[in-house]
Amino acid sequence: MKVDRKSLSGSAQPPETSEEYDKTADWRLVTRIQAGDDRAFEKIMACYKRPVLNFVYRMIADATEAQDVAQDVFVRAYRHMRNPEFREKKAKFSTWLFQIARNAALDCLRRRRRHPSTSLTQVTDAGHEPADSAGNPSDNAHTADIGREIAAAVTGFSIKSCTGIHS
Repeated sequence: MKVDRKSLSGSAQPPETSEEYDKTADWRLVTRIQAGDDRAFEKIMACYKRPVLNFVYRMIADATEAQDVAQDVFVRAYRHMRNPEFREKKAKFSTWLFQIARNAALDCLRRRRRHPSTSLTQVTDAGHEPADSAGNPSDNAHTADIGREIAAAVTGFSIKSCTGIHS
């Protein structure tokens, strides 16, 4: 997949690089989220969406998957924040959020390792043809024979003999 690096980069700087950034502002937004203010969560997403996406992309190197993982990061963060037992951390909010992003990206990489897949473009680029969905003619004939046997057996049933269809 061709990656549009411009869409993943961008001029948005992580908030902690700003000189006038208040380090407790994000934790105040978390307090508002805990009180049920979803607009506070929208502010956090607006501020961190691009930096989290960039961070995840650098770890997993797949733009589409990075978007899915970044979305999962915010879902996980929201669930944590809405938990009544959740408390402000000693670290900066961004440190906490990026730890969630790191864990989500590592989960993605582990899934990839356990369930490797090959895209059709990789298969055809390597000179192999994708598997024919029509299958082997002898397999198709065998499958058709089995289908006819099942159909013949089913037509011999009366509706009353079927236990699940009584009214």
